[in-house]
Amino acid sequence: MRDPRLLEEWALAAAAKRRNAGTRLLSSVSESERAQVDRLLADWWSEALSQDLLGEQDKMDQVERLRTRCSSLSPELQKLALTAPSALARGTGEVDGDVGARLLGESAAAVVRSAPTAVELDRAVRLLADCWEAVEALEEALLRPPAWPTSTDTLSVASVPIEGLLGHHFDR
Repeated sequence: MRDPRLLEEWALAAAAKRRNAGTRLLSSVSESERAQVDRLLADWWSEALSQDLLGEQDKMDQVERLRTRCSSLSPELQKLALTAPSALARGTGEVDGDVGARLLGESAAAVVRSAPTAVELDRAVRLLADCWEAVEALEEALLRPPAWPTSTDTLSVASVPIEGLLGHHFDR
C-alpha cells in the first residue's frame, strides 16, 4: 500500500512528465508546420462557433469534421493535429491529450479574440466542457497580453449579458 503522503508528489511528478512529453511533441514540428495546424484549427473553430451546438451528437459531428480536416495534412503533421479531435472526444492517451487540449484551447482563444461578440467564448467553452485541460489553455491564452477583452465596451454581447456568461458551466 502506498503512503498517502507520497500520492500528491507522485501525481505532480506524473503531470510534469506529461507536460514535458507534450512540449517535446510540440517542439518536434517547425514554426511553419505549427502555423499550418493552427490555421486548420482556426478555420474549424470559426465554422464550429458559428453554430449553437446543443446536443452530444452535434459535438461528435464536430469532432468528426475536425478529424477529417486533420487527415488532409501531411502524415508528419497528422500526428500532431489529430491529438486535437482525440482530446475533444476524450479518446487519447495522457500525453497526446495534453497536447490536443493545448492546441484546442490556444486555437479557440485566437478565434474568440477576433470575434465581435462574447457568444463565441460561451460556445467554445460549451464545446470544450468535457475537456477541462482545453478550457484552462483557453483561459491562459486569453489572459496573456493583450488582455481580452481590453474593455467590455468593445464587445457586442448580442443579447447575452457578459456577467455570468459562463457561470452555468462552472456550477458543476
